Amino acid sequence: MRPTRTPAGSGTLYPALPARLRADIRAYLDAAPVAPRRVVGLLVPHGPLATAGPVLGAAFGAVDVPATCIVLGPNHSTRARAPRGGSLLTAVAYRTPLGDVMPDEELAAAIQQRSGDLLAEDPVAHEEETAIEVALPFLQVRHPEVTIVPILLDWNAWEPARTLAHAIAGAIGDREDVLVVASSDVNHYDSESVTADKAALVLDRVVATDAEGLLAVTQEHHITMCGRTAVACALEVARLRGRHVGEVVGYAHSGVVSGATDQVTGYAAALIGLA
Repeated sequence: MRPTRTPAGSGTLYPALPARLRADIRAYLDAAPVAPRRVVGLLVPHGPLATAGPVLGAAFGAVDVPATCIVLGPNHSTRARAPRGGSLLTAVAYRTPLGDVMPDEELAAAIQQRSGDLLAEDPVAHEEETAIEVALPFLQVRHPEVTIVPILLDWNAWEPARTLAHAIAGAIGDREDVLVVASSDVNHYDSESVTADKAALVLDRVVATDAEGLLAVTQEHHITMCGRTAVACALEVARLRGRHVGEVVGYAHSGVVSGATDQVTGYAAALIGLA
């Protein structure tokens, strides 16, 4: 038996009861606005299911989920022992109420080998971080036997992001059965209207598959996109694979549920690298 990582968000960010969680996810997936397509990458939010669920459903309902997913996310807590801030977790399985999600150790090793010293096995960084965890039940419903390469990133600079994207693209090679999932909210703690304006700037770069431009626009306009590096990596992987088209399939913010629109978190779903 492989050791498991205890869920950090079960019962708070999403239901702890498997039947309830599965039913909620199926409802969100069934409401997805477009039919599933094959893509290189996917932008998904990681907010609570109560607020981000419809956008998560729009994202995962719009893609063919293959057997393997590379799931990239931010390290919100900055708890990391990885020297360069790229934290892998392959020694244990990610547990959710729907079961255990096993790591793809072979693909993880190939990415790590190509990325120099950017990545290291780092269970401490993953212990309480939920950016990856929130996406996993959706992947499990779409592909019950899915395996993952979970990577948390603790930097916002372009050069290491580009290096990691090249490593991922090189490790994938010609395979069409790998999806790069980038977990990020698009902005935090601005008003509904300001968040919408900032989200539009971000999503313009996503649709254009412009990784370096995404990092530049978030810095220039003070956009608090927590997973900007994860998204930039996914965009660059798509570009390296010759896929230059993105598409937004969902947008909402936390105030839609809470009713408070003076300080909201923006959520977006986008396809990256359409065939």
